Amino acid sequence: MKYCNLKNALIIASSVFSAANAGGFFPKKTVKYYEKPAQSSAAVSSAVATPLNITQISLDALKRDYPNMEFKIGNVLRNDEAKTAYVHVSQAVNGYEIINSAANINIDIPSRSIISSGIAVWEDVEPFNPADHGLEDLNLDVEDALAKVAEYFNYPYDKDETEFTEKNGIYTIDGVKFTIDKKARAEKKYITISEKYVDSVWELSLEVGQIWYLARVSSTTGGLLNVENIASHAVYNAIPWNKVDITGGRMLFVDPYDKNASPLGWHKTDEKTTSNDTSGNNIIVQENHQGSEIDMVTNRAYGGADLIFDYPLDLNSKKVESYFGAAATNVFVLTNKLHDVYYKFGFNEQFGNFQVNNFGKGGAGNDPVKVLIQDRSGTNNANFATPVDGYSPKMRLYPFTSKSPERDSSFVNQIIIHEYSHGVTQRLTGGPDKTSCLSSDESNALSEGWSDFFAIAMELTKSSKRSDAHNMFEWLYGTYARSKPICSDMTINNLTYSSLTYNANGQLECHEGGEVWVNALNEVLWNFIELRGVSEDVSKGNINSKSEGNVLAIQLVIDAVKIQPCNPSFLEARDALVLAQKQRFNDSKLHCAIWKGFAKRGMGVNAQPPEETGSKIVYTDNFDLPSECK
Repeated sequence: MKYCNLKNALIIASSVFSAANAGGFFPKKTVKYYEKPAQSSAAVSSAVATPLNITQISLDALKRDYPNMEFKIGNVLRNDEAKTAYVHVSQAVNGYEIINSAANINIDIPSRSIISSGIAVWEDVEPFNPADHGLEDLNLDVEDALAKVAEYFNYPYDKDETEFTEKNGIYTIDGVKFTIDKKARAEKKYITISEKYVDSVWELSLEVGQIWYLARVSSTTGGLLNVENIASHAVYNAIPWNKVDITGGRMLFVDPYDKNASPLGWHKTDEKTTSNDTSGNNIIVQENHQGSEIDMVTNRAYGGADLIFDYPLDLNSKKVESYFGAAATNVFVLTNKLHDVYYKFGFNEQFGNFQVNNFGKGGAGNDPVKVLIQDRSGTNNANFATPVDGYSPKMRLYPFTSKSPERDSSFVNQIIIHEYSHGVTQRLTGGPDKTSCLSSDESNALSEGWSDFFAIAMELTKSSKRSDAHNMFEWLYGTYARSKPICSDMTINNLTYSSLTYNANGQLECHEGGEVWVNALNEVLWNFIELRGVSEDVSKGNINSKSEGNVLAIQLVIDAVKIQPCNPSFLEARDALVLAQKQRFNDSKLHCAIWKGFAKRGMGVNAQPPEETGSKIVYTDNFDLPSECK
């Protein structure tokens, strides 16, 4: 696609104000990283003996700094292996979340101490009162809000045909004619409409055609303040699970599922329900050969009673539809494998992974990834939309008609890993109940960089070298998917922090920014590999400080994404990775390997946020290392 995921927002003014950017203003953010206090064994024993009230520790800290502010607890999560608890909080008014506010408090479990926090709140906002501006307060309810959305977009809507059910403040709406699944979701929130005021809104989540919208309707004025498209897009599209693409060939696998991540295999959702096609607990893969905008059950690859998915493949066929079975099988295996691999690295039920049945392990469940392949509603692209936990994400893989014969992105593992990884980082950043914590310019670019990084780190071999140049999605686009190959050799790729500089009247383009981030992560990756070696299959083995370099890099990036604040900057994401390593391993060599990687790409210890200089938003390189790494 030509645009980035959350930045493409339609802003429609209310009677007085309009919400800025993609979903309101962004508050000033305060990020703090604390040294873990040194404690005697007696002190640790005393702390452990104290009941661990994660929520109370977080609220006490917030109330100390913001005594007159109201907060609403979101997710409360813990990872005993990383010795870290994570609390996600929103600023609130009258019990309702303020959109784009976020506080994440990260707690060291053994010491009960806060190790980092990222707090983005408004200190001097008040609820908007229409009467103060000569306006009537319409006080819209959720039914009125849905009617307003239909009116603004000229969609057919009949209130008598819809049914509203409410649980814990969240409304599920059935019978909505203009959405793919005839459903919508709504929740009351507040949104900033100026630096002074927050307005009460109904936030509605609706999947219309290929686009998944978040629409915010003012309950006071009836204005549609903004609409966001929450789909993540790869600008370019990119087989065996850890091979780059079909040029690596195919092979037969027998029961390749991980029993911990998928205890009933890939085709059972419970002990009584089994599929014999490309659907199951984690993934549903089907075609969209008609290019339909209606979300319906279409053809899936069929394995029969014996679940044998062994289809022929002729890539010289003129149309991709002729080898649908082979394509669906590849996508089903890879996406299920990604589910299992990311589970190993900590993207599990409580953190909002994608499953029908969560087996009583936390999270919402009922949200397997839906994958539409050979999707004729588009060409030469792919995308991934990630709603909140409990609602199924959707991946679309389009045919590549720019080649003759046309090529199928279903056979490029790189692009499938890239797209699936968007869903992982989206659910982990800010917690699985948020969809807007990768919506700022820099965090949007980070999302693209992480997705490229995971694809590279998962596909390395013993013959891989630091000097290798990675042309992403090459089977589909040659060397044109990125402006430069991803490479540690500065003569091949010289991108640094300063490369993020852009015109003040524009914005940071997410894929260009993502290239800077992935090259920095690639430096860290290879610093780790030079210390610990490389794994050709990161799905195997346990994870500890002596694991292979790419295993360590993937684990620590996942840990960092959990720790980082909502809408992180490049430097905040860097600091989160440094902290994640301290929390999990506290290894001095790994610590300095991280800093050396970032310093090489201009994000050294003294790097600063960008400044507006003349007509530019300027990022300045800094190559300094902390004293312990010199």
